[in-house]
Amino acid sequence: MVAGSVVLPVGMVWFGWTGDTHWMVQIVGVVFVGGGSVLVLVAGMVYLLEVYGVHAESAMVGHLAVRNAVAASFPVWVGPVYEAVGVGWASSAVAAGCLVMVPVLLGFVLYGKRIREGGRYGLSLE
Repeated sequence: MVAGSVVLPVGMVWFGWTGDTHWMVQIVGVVFVGGGSVLVLVAGMVYLLEVYGVHAESAMVGHLAVRNAVAASFPVWVGPVYEAVGVGWASSAVAAGCLVMVPVLLGFVLYGKRIREGGRYGLSLE
């Protein structure tokens, strides 16, 4: 997940600012976006499965509901933002949003054991 949190914003900036170059350069940027997204999402799902054990179904439903709600909101605002500020700046804003979430990931890395021990259904992974 840490690797994905670095690769995803790099790919977003790469994709956003290479519109004037050969189309293959943008494709390479999109590969980084896709790879970073998969790394973050799969690692997050595996984390939920490992931590919540027999209650993992409920955790997965909550994860999917939030993820789908956020994804459903994208068509409402992404088009106007990309048209208003351009592809480069809009992609950079999305990348900045990804980078803002990195401290949350680091919090789970540093304080994950303490967080899991305090939960009612969480397991202590060691």
